[in-house]
Amino acid sequence: HARSLVLEQSDDTLAYFALRDDKQHFVTASGLVAYQVLAGVCLVSPDPIGSAPLEVWREFRNFAEKQGWPVAVLAASHEWSQVYTSEGLTSLYLGDEAIVDVESFTLDGRENRALRQAVNRMQRYGYTVDIVKSGQLGSETRASLRDVALESRLGDAERGFAMSLGRIASSRDAEVLIAICRDIDGEICGFC
Repeated sequence: HARSLVLEQSDDTLAYFALRDDKQHFVTASGLVAYQVLAGVCLVSPDPIGSAPLEVWREFRNFAEKQGWPVAVLAASHEWSQVYTSEGLTSLYLGDEAIVDVESFTLDGRENRALRQAVNRMQRYGYTVDIVKSGQLGSETRASLRDVALESRLGDAERGFAMSLGRIASSRDAEVLIAICRDIDGEICGFC
């Protein structure tokens, strides 16, 4: 049910993170709030999803209050941060989501000089990037991605409440795009 709400009733680019394995879902007829309770604090992320997200948010706040949980929200949109502050939460700016329009993006121009140089340097070193759907990956590639993740995290545990799914190249996420970077020998050295 959470998956269908995310896919059908949200245009928020962060909504898919509501489907992380470690999140619980508060679901009503009008939507859902994804959350996890950590050290007694109810951490919500992303913003509420559904046909009436403000309604589900208010119902969720009542639920959290009955549980005795203070509520914090991670990765709030500008619109929702105004709702949260109007309800007594304090807003703390942590940064912006970067969205690139791939149809019009170019490395040309002075403003992209540093990025262009970095791209050219990586090409000279023999690195390549392929963008593929998770559902198109073979078992060997999936295993390599897991190995890279383990190495980069210095172990199996994900730290924090990251903007990741908590799973890598899962069949549940067949349509998710993965950018895979390979070194000059064709070995996977990074992915997003």
